[in-house]
Amino acid sequence: MRKRLFALAKTAKSPRDTSMRKRFTIPSVLQLLITIGLIGFFLIQAGMNSSQLILKELQQQMMRQVNDQLSGHMHTAMHLNQMHADLMQCGLLDLESTVQRERYFSSHIKSYPDVAMTFIGQPDGSFYGARRTMDGEIQVVRNDSTTQGASRYYRITSSGEGVALADEFPNFDPRTRPWYTQAVETGKPVFSSVYSHFVFREPTISASHPVYDQNGRLIGVFGVDYLLSWLGETLGSLPIGDSGQVFVTDNMGMLIATSFDGPAYRMSEGGSQLIPAKDSDSTLIQAALDLREEEYEKSLPGFTVAGEKYFVGRSTFQERGVNWNIYVVSAENDFLGGVKQSVVHTVIILAVSLLISVFLMSWIGRRVTRPLVTLSKAADELAGGNLTPIPDSGRRDEIGALTRAFNDMGLRLTNMVTHLEDEVATRTQELKERNEELGQLNELRETFFDADTSYVFLKDENLKYVFVNKAMKEFMQLPYDAIIGHDDFALVEREFAEICTGSDRDALEQCRLIISTTAWNNRFFRTTKFPVRMPNGVFGVGAYISDITEEYKNQQIRERMLKGNELLLDVLGRSFGSTQEQLDYALHGLLELSQSQYGYIYFYDEKKEEFTLNSWTQGVMAECAVQGEPKIYQLAHTGIWGEVVRQRKPIIVNDFNTPNPLKKGYPEGHVALKRFMSVPVFIDDQIVAVVGFGNKQTDYNDTDVYEMTMLMSGVWNAVQRRESLETLAYERGKYFQTLLSIGDGVIVIDRNRNIEMLNEVACDLTGWRPEEAAGVDYKKVFVLSYEQEGFTVDDPIEKVFLTGETQELGNHAILTSKNGMQFHLEDSAAPIMDNKGTLAGVVLVFRDVTEKKEQRKKIEYISFHDSLTGLYNRRFFEDELRRIDTERNLPISILMGDVNSLKLTNDIFGHAFGDMLLERIAEVMRSVCRADDIIARWGGDEFVLLLPKTSPEEAERIAERIKQEVSTQQIRAVKGSISLGHDAKIDPSDDITQVLSSAEAKMYTIKALERDETLSQELDTLISTLFEKSEYEKEHAARVSSLCQRLGRALRLPESDIQMVTESGRLHDIGKIVLDPALLKKGYQLNPEEWHEMNQHPIIGYRILNSFHDTLKLAEVVLSHHENWDGSGYPKGLKEESIPLLVRIISVAESYDRMVHTPDGPRIKSSAEAIQELQRCAGAQFDPDIVAAFVNCVGADGNPNC
Repeated sequence: MRKRLFALAKTAKSPRDTSMRKRFTIPSVLQLLITIGLIGFFLIQAGMNSSQLILKELQQQMMRQVNDQLSGHMHTAMHLNQMHADLMQCGLLDLESTVQRERYFSSHIKSYPDVAMTFIGQPDGSFYGARRTMDGEIQVVRNDSTTQGASRYYRITSSGEGVALADEFPNFDPRTRPWYTQAVETGKPVFSSVYSHFVFREPTISASHPVYDQNGRLIGVFGVDYLLSWLGETLGSLPIGDSGQVFVTDNMGMLIATSFDGPAYRMSEGGSQLIPAKDSDSTLIQAALDLREEEYEKSLPGFTVAGEKYFVGRSTFQERGVNWNIYVVSAENDFLGGVKQSVVHTVIILAVSLLISVFLMSWIGRRVTRPLVTLSKAADELAGGNLTPIPDSGRRDEIGALTRAFNDMGLRLTNMVTHLEDEVATRTQELKERNEELGQLNELRETFFDADTSYVFLKDENLKYVFVNKAMKEFMQLPYDAIIGHDDFALVEREFAEICTGSDRDALEQCRLIISTTAWNNRFFRTTKFPVRMPNGVFGVGAYISDITEEYKNQQIRERMLKGNELLLDVLGRSFGSTQEQLDYALHGLLELSQSQYGYIYFYDEKKEEFTLNSWTQGVMAECAVQGEPKIYQLAHTGIWGEVVRQRKPIIVNDFNTPNPLKKGYPEGHVALKRFMSVPVFIDDQIVAVVGFGNKQTDYNDTDVYEMTMLMSGVWNAVQRRESLETLAYERGKYFQTLLSIGDGVIVIDRNRNIEMLNEVACDLTGWRPEEAAGVDYKKVFVLSYEQEGFTVDDPIEKVFLTGETQELGNHAILTSKNGMQFHLEDSAAPIMDNKGTLAGVVLVFRDVTEKKEQRKKIEYISFHDSLTGLYNRRFFEDELRRIDTERNLPISILMGDVNSLKLTNDIFGHAFGDMLLERIAEVMRSVCRADDIIARWGGDEFVLLLPKTSPEEAERIAERIKQEVSTQQIRAVKGSISLGHDAKIDPSDDITQVLSSAEAKMYTIKALERDETLSQELDTLISTLFEKSEYEKEHAARVSSLCQRLGRALRLPESDIQMVTESGRLHDIGKIVLDPALLKKGYQLNPEEWHEMNQHPIIGYRILNSFHDTLKLAEVVLSHHENWDGSGYPKGLKEESIPLLVRIISVAESYDRMVHTPDGPRIKSSAEAIQELQRCAGAQFDPDIVAAFVNCVGADGNPNC
C-alpha cells in the first residue's frame, strides 16, 4: 500500500519545463492587466447601470406609490362593504327598519367623498342604499314590493330619512346586475370592470360583498360604486420629470387614468366612454404599448421618440378581479445626462494606474519566487517517496514553517499506512458478531409474543406499525409485510381507525398507561396502551388488547335485571309532579336500560287510528332539525314504525339502512337511525300506547322486547291510577280557583244580599279581608258614588235582584274602600241561578280603571313632548313656529344644533349612555335659555331653539354659552360636543321657514368644518381616558406597539404595514374603555360574568375605530386580535390564514407582554418561560411562523435580537 501511495504521488507531480519565477510573474502581470481592465470596464458599466438602477428604483417607487394609493382606495371600498356585512351578521344592522336602514346608509356615504353610492341587493329583488348626486346631495333608494320593482330615490331629512321623491328608475332588478351575479358566483368579495357612472358620467368601479347567514344561505350582496377621478390627480403629482408620463390601463387595454392634463375618457351622448390606450393622443403611451412583451422582461426596457431615449417601467395591480397595468415612462436626459462625462475621466485614471502596477509586479516577482524554487525541489523528493526529513534552513518566516510542515507530513503518512489494515480487520469481525447476536434476540422476541393470544403491537411516533404478534396479524387478516410501516387508516375502516388512534394519541400526549374498554362490531376489548421510547429517542406506543366480549355481556345482563327492578319500584312508589313527569322519568329509565340513544312514547287511539306524541328523550329535539314537526300522525301515513300497531306485536329492525317496502323514509333534518325497536302497550286487549327506541350500539333482541313489555305494563298501570286521582282533584278545585285567580275583582253575594266570597283583587280594592266581609251586607263593603258631587249612581247589584238580568255600571262610578281610597270602576253584575232556575245570588265582576284615566292624560302630554328629554317635540315646535311668527315678536332667531358625539357614545357605551348625553344637553339648554324660549328636540341628535324678540347678536351669545356648557359635560370617556347654526327673521316679509332652513344649513356647514378637529379630540379623549383608568394598560399598549414594530421589521413587511401594525398594537385594547377600572386591575382573576364582559372589548374597539376615518384600516385588525390559529378564538372564530397577518403578529406580541407583565403578580413569567409558552401554543393559539420569527427577534432569553 505504501508503494502504491508513492506511485500515485509521482504521477501527480507538476512539469518543471517553466521556471517558478515566470509562472508567478507572467500570470500575476496578466491578472493585474485583466483585473484593472475589468475594474475599469465594470466601473464605467456600473456607473451607467447604477444610474439606470436608480432610474428603475424611482420608477418602481412611483409604481408602488400608485399601487399603494389604489390598494388604499380599493380597501376603503371593500372595508365599507365588510363593515356592513359584519354589522349585519352581528345583528346590529336591521334592514327591516326603514328609518334605521336609511339613516345608516346616508350617514356612511357622507364620510366617503369618492363613494358615489353604497347599497345592498337581496335575493328577493329588494334594493336599498344611498347615493351622492352631481351637486353633492345625498339621496336614499328604496326598491321592494312597495315600489313594484322600481328604484325610487328620495331626498333626506337632516337625520337621514327619505321624505321627498327625487328620481325613479322602473324595472330595476339588482339580481341581474354584474356586481350581484359576480359576487354570488364567486361567493366572496369582488370588483367589477370599469364603467361609466350613470350619474357622474365618469369612470367608476363597483365593489361587491356577498353576506351569508350561519346556515350558508345568501342574505344579500353589499355594493359600493367608487369614482376613479382621483386617480388622474394622483398620477399628475408624481415626480416623473419634465418629459415623462405615468398612465394606467385595464386588462382590456382601455386607458383608465394618465398624468397629463385632460380626462382619460371621451364624453359621448348618454355618458362617458373609456379610450383605448393605443388611440391616445400621447406618443409616449403609444410607443410604450408598442413594445413587445419580451422587451418588458429586460431590466430597463426603452424606446426612442424624436431622437430622445425613454425608459419604461410596468407593474400590475391585482385586487379581487381587478387586473390593471401601471406604466411609468422616464426620459433618459432627465436622469442620465451627467453620467457620460464621468466615463471619460474614469478611462484616463485607469490607464495610468495600469502602467504603474505592471512595473511594481515585475520587480516583486523576482524577489518573492527565489526561495520558493528551492522549496519546490524538496517537495518533489517527498512526492517521490523519499520521506527523509528535509534539512531545516533555520528560517523563521513562512518558508521555514512550510519546511517543517513537510517533515511532519512524511512522519504521519508512515504511521497511517502501517496501522490502517490491522484496524479494518478488527472492526469487520466485531460487526459480524453483533449481527449474529441481534438475529437471535429478534427470533426469541417473536416466539415469546406469538405465544400470547392477546393482540400485541408496537407503533412509532407517527402511529405506524413497527411490530405485531401472530394474534394481531390474524385479527387484521393481512400479511406481516402489509402491516409494518402503515397506520390504521391504511389498513382498516376509517371509523375503527379513529377509535384505535384516539387512545394511541392519549397515551403519547399524557405519557402514561391508558386502560380502556372499546366496542366494535358487537365485540368488546380491553386495551392497555403505554408510551415506549424508540431507538431514535422519541416515544411510540405499545399495546396489549384482550377480547372480553362474553364477560362484558354477562355483566350487562345482570346489571339490566337489577336496573329494571329498581326502575319499576321508582315509577310505582315515587311521587311525581305530573303524569308527564312520570312518563318522562320512565322513558329515560327505559332508554338507559336498553342502552339506546333515542326513545319516544306515543299514545294511540284505536278508534281514530291516530298517534299522539307524548314523551321523547333528551337530545332528540335538539338534534332533530325537521321544520314544523307534527305531534299527531295517522296510522295510514306511518312507515315501518307503525307496523307495531298493524301487526299488533313488537317490531325490531337492526339494519335500518337496508331497503324495506314498509319504509316511507323520514324528512330532511330527522335524526339518522341505525337500529330500531318498538313495543305496543295493551290494556284490555286495546293498544293504548307504543314505546320506541333507536340507535342501540348492539342489535336489539327478544330479551329487550320482554324487558320493555313487562316494564311498560307496570308503568302504564301506575300512570292510569295517578290520572284518575288528578282528574278528581282538578274538577273539584277548578271553578273555585278560577274565581280567586281572575285578574278582575270578583264578589259573590248570596240571596240575602250578604257577602259570600271575594277574591284577592276585590280585597285590595274594597279594603276588606275575606273573613271580615263574609256574611256582611254588600252595601257596607261595595260603597259606590258618582265622581261629581250632587249626582247619584245606579246600584247594579240591586238591579240584578230586581230584574234577574245582567247589569252594566256607568262610566263615572267611584268605589270608596274601607281605608278611604277611591277608584274609578268598570263592572258588571250577573245573576246566579240554582238548579231550579231560581235566583240564588249575584256575582259582581269589576276592575280599577284609574290608571287608564291617568294614562290618557299622559298621552296628551307625550303628544307634545319628547319622551326622553322632556323638551317639546317637532310637532309642537312647528305649531309654535306658526303661532309666534308675528310682527310683535320680531326679531325672531332660530338656533339649530347637532350633537357631534351621540353616535360615538351609542356605539361604545350603548344607547342608555347616549340617552344620558341627550338629557344633559337638554338640561344645558334649559339653563341657558329664557322661560319664553321654545326648546325642542328636532330629530335623533338635533335640537332647535325658537327665540322670539332675539337679535342675531344675542343668538350668537346664546350659542356660545350652550357650546361652552355642553363641552363641560362628559359621559364616561366621551366629552360633549355640539355644532350650532342660527339665523333670524328681521323683516316681516321674511319667510320663517326659509330662516329655519338657513339655520339648519349653517349648522351643517359648521359641523363639516369642525368635523376633523372634533373627531381628533374625541379619539384622543378616549385613549387618554383609558390610560388614566389603568396605568398598566397604558404601559402594556406601548410595549405591545414596540414589539409589533420590531417584529414587523424582522418580517420585512412594507413600511405602510409596519406603521399599521405599530398603531394597531397601541390601540388593540381601546375597547376596554367601557370596562370598570376595578375589573381592569383584576387581571386573570375573573368570574364567568366578568370574562364575558371582558371578551366584548374587541367588538367595542372595532366600533370605536370604525367611527374615525384615520383608524378605519385598524378596526378589522383590532376586532380579530383574539382569534386563534386553530379557530378557537373570538369573536368570529377565524382560522389559520383567514386571520390577517397583522392580527397574528399582535396576538403573539400581546400574549408575550401579558405573561411577563401581568398585573396579578403570582402569574408573572420570566422572558424565557413566556417564550416557551408561546412555542407550546404554536399551531393552536398562535401562527407557528410568527412565533418562530418572534423568538428569533426577541431571543429565547428575552434579549432583543432585532
